[in-house]
Amino acid sequence: MNEASQNGGKDASSVLPSVTHLLDFDALENTSEPPESSHQTIAPDSLPFTENLELGQEFQFNFEDPFQAEVDRMKKEEEERKIAAVEAEKPREAKPAVDYDALRKSAHSKFDGLFGDTFKEAAKAISETPAKFDETLVSNPKAVAAAQSVVAPEAVSDSSNSKPAAKGGKTRRAKKEASQKTIAIEEEVTVQTVSKLLGLPVRECIERLSEMEEGVSSKDDLVSCDAVELLAIDLDVAVRVKNQFNLQPTDMAASPHDLPPRAPVVAVMGHVDHGKTTLLDYLRKSSVAAKEAGGITQRISAFNVSLSKDNKITFIDTPGHAAFTAMRKRGACATDIVLLIIAADDGIKEQTKEVLKLIEETKLPMVVAVTKCGLKTVNKKEAIKRISTQLLDYDVVTTPFGGDVNIIGIDSKTGEGIDDLKELLYEEGVMKEIRADPKARGEGVVFESNVSEGVGTTINTIVRWGNFRVGSVCVVGEDYGRIKRVLCDGKSVKKAVAGDTVQITGISRRADSGEWLLEVKNEAEAVEVVNYRKRRRERLAAIQRKKAEANGETGETGETGETEEEKKVVDIPLVVKADEDGSLLALRQEIAELNASIHNAQFHVVSASMGQVSQSDVETARDCKGVLLGFNTKIPSKLQKAMRTMHVPSVTGTIIYSLFDSLKEEAEAFMPVVNMPVVSASCVVKQTFVGSDKDSLIAGCEVKTGTMTRQALYRIVRDNQVIFKGTGFSSIRHFKDEVEQIGAGKECGIHISGYTDFKEGDVIETYEYKDVRQPLE
Repeated sequence: MNEASQNGGKDASSVLPSVTHLLDFDALENTSEPPESSHQTIAPDSLPFTENLELGQEFQFNFEDPFQAEVDRMKKEEEERKIAAVEAEKPREAKPAVDYDALRKSAHSKFDGLFGDTFKEAAKAISETPAKFDETLVSNPKAVAAAQSVVAPEAVSDSSNSKPAAKGGKTRRAKKEASQKTIAIEEEVTVQTVSKLLGLPVRECIERLSEMEEGVSSKDDLVSCDAVELLAIDLDVAVRVKNQFNLQPTDMAASPHDLPPRAPVVAVMGHVDHGKTTLLDYLRKSSVAAKEAGGITQRISAFNVSLSKDNKITFIDTPGHAAFTAMRKRGACATDIVLLIIAADDGIKEQTKEVLKLIEETKLPMVVAVTKCGLKTVNKKEAIKRISTQLLDYDVVTTPFGGDVNIIGIDSKTGEGIDDLKELLYEEGVMKEIRADPKARGEGVVFESNVSEGVGTTINTIVRWGNFRVGSVCVVGEDYGRIKRVLCDGKSVKKAVAGDTVQITGISRRADSGEWLLEVKNEAEAVEVVNYRKRRRERLAAIQRKKAEANGETGETGETGETEEEKKVVDIPLVVKADEDGSLLALRQEIAELNASIHNAQFHVVSASMGQVSQSDVETARDCKGVLLGFNTKIPSKLQKAMRTMHVPSVTGTIIYSLFDSLKEEAEAFMPVVNMPVVSASCVVKQTFVGSDKDSLIAGCEVKTGTMTRQALYRIVRDNQVIFKGTGFSSIRHFKDEVEQIGAGKECGIHISGYTDFKEGDVIETYEYKDVRQPLE
């Protein structure tokens, strides 16, 4: 192809003038009118390669002129400013008033409670700065309505005191805050003070106190601390009386944080046969072995395990949970942590559920130990996961599931995991900040006591505060004594400090589980403390009687003279042993029938097993203060001697009916001593006679039992119902002679002034009040 054909039939010379014109910048400068755009200067036919364009077609380049684009943008902005100015002059549409200041404070309060100290400085700045809310941001009507429904507090609370509400799980903080409210009062306080402390209206306080015959009518009247204590019981509020002789244990929760730490007390609990005994035996190997000390047989139900020179843990065993339950009821639990034992091959059982319930009630922290992890059939990881899942049903969330309850697998036979368990328990105690003053007077919680021949009463206690020394004077309940000996780990020591488990002799009274053993300055102070406690008990009893009388509760339940207190059901624990399973079943059925036949006592089986009576059975009966019931089984002679020493009653036999007759006789020793009417004599009305004055009626009687006395208390019984009661007969005649008394087998005539309702068959009884054991009925 030639050059001409390549240029559309034109040669290069014909194109050059146009190009020269395009590049003539001088000509452009001399143009009188500037072009509106660059494409007006360039003709379509002046460009190369445009010979195919039509002459009437406007030519457009595919790029934007930057100068024109900037001009267009500036024009657009100017138009927008004009429109905005016009809109600003229009009146705004009225909207519902919103208290944004209140919303601001409410929102601040909520955020402050959730994030604590993080918002302290922000809170101060917000509260001092006027509200600057942009109303245009609140465009959702539902959001505004919801915000307006929030009640703004009068003042934004200090974030250091704000705590988020716990939801779902049970945290350590929630457990710590669940303690009972306690108020401190003087011996006498005004009604107005009582109203403020208990949170009751003054009028309601006056009404309630009037029921106790306190004689109050205005807010300025004084009432006794005893009445306030009774009033507080209904509101679940504890009362601490400010009296120098009202000796109470130290509030350890309020103790200074600079005190030295105390060894944590760990209660080992769990279902039978889950390995608790095996674990305790393994732990004892690292503690001082049990010894015979001064004639006292050591039964290690509490012992210390050393972790290092200064760190140790105190373990206590609570057979049948009896001591633990008693301590809980008295509000003086000796335990800091509960070690819950669950077997890897068995899981949660009945006694495990009981322990979980106790832990929930006491709000104590716990550690779960999964035992028997050394068995060939057990996969430790799977067992921990399975038991953690089961515990969720009881609101217990373990660490594998993100909770705060530690769980660990152990094998008490090989020792696998035991060291890690001890470290876990000690760390749990450190987190709880268990502290005590080692120089203060001694304070301990009794977990058991017993009487030994040649030694007397021994009180086993856990020292919770201060220290006990030989020669110290201590008070327990309404008794006191001087410490003669202190035994720690089977050795005689001069002093026991907080965290130790010790046996103390010198106090004659046998203390109950959960009672406080408190040291005082001297015997004179001990006497004052004991007398104060006795007076308070008597005053409280008197106020309770007055309250009952004011409510129309006289306390009488019938002609037996029993009070409502005396009619309470007595619980009698049983440790049952038999030769075979069929015998155990028969014994359980007889116990159920016996319980159904009586209303003032109930027998409950603490444990039931087959075989010969063992040391463990005797100790269980002692711990639960029950009766050992044996059928077709023997008690070894050595254990019989131990039972006499421990004061453990037993009933054994081979005939089931006579066995239960003996059990009922033994059970009467558990019944309370009550002051009740006892019939001294009785006679039956055979016929009646009209007296000489025509208005009186004489009962002709035959004396059946005892001696009828004229001045005695008497009652007339008809169809087993008392129809009349009185004091002293008007006269008793034997034939024509008037006598003061008449014995059984003789006949007499009885006259009661003003009473004319004698009928044949009536029984006249004389009686007197005596302190007797309440019978089973």
